[in-house]
Amino acid sequence: MISDCIATIQFALYPDTCLRLALFHNIPIPSSTLNTIQQNHELRDRLTILDASNVVSLRHMAIAANVALQRNHDVNTSSIEDRINQDFKDGQPSRNGVSIIKEILACLGGGTHVQHAIADFLFEQVDNSWRQDEMKIDCDKLYSVIVLGINFSSPEVFASKLHHLSFALDKAESISSMVGYFSRIRSELEIQALCRIYKLNIKEIPMNNHESLENAIITRIATKFYT
Repeated sequence: MISDCIATIQFALYPDTCLRLALFHNIPIPSSTLNTIQQNHELRDRLTILDASNVVSLRHMAIAANVALQRNHDVNTSSIEDRINQDFKDGQPSRNGVSIIKEILACLGGGTHVQHAIADFLFEQVDNSWRQDEMKIDCDKLYSVIVLGINFSSPEVFASKLHHLSFALDKAESISSMVGYFSRIRSELEIQALCRIYKLNIKEIPMNNHESLENAIITRIATKFYT
């Protein structure tokens, strides 16, 4: 069933808003797909493809999106759907020059700037000269990716967009496998990378303890704009 591999996240404070996401493994850099999204006026502010290796849980995704929605609400009290529709009409992004999907992206990472999040989550070659540990995209590597969409009315509608972008739903991981991937035991190098992204002290993160890692990351993203 379609609903078995498309996770849906809803929000009590924003009942008209939902996220839908699917996880795929062994995907080459989806640059052509990203270009297709960016050139599609309907999709570019509602859908993106993320490097899944830096996401630690569905709760991580949900809290990041909730913070983004609150930040959007603080500058515009209209509904998120109205704001997206206004974007389509005016051809403008939604919050201070940043689209809702990129606002979620900024809230997902450990920094406070969209450029940081693009470097950590999106498959875009950006100027990383501001980083001491400049990261390069490995064009020969296969990635685990999340296709993330906002406010698609049903899993079936979201699945049709995946098909349009050449993501075969029979290749998507089940939700239970998605949860298992997020909560997997990570290597020391993976932990170090996450500590860099989320500005954590590795000495404070017990090895092989996913719950402690998840809680530390969620605390960081929930408070970073307010501390």
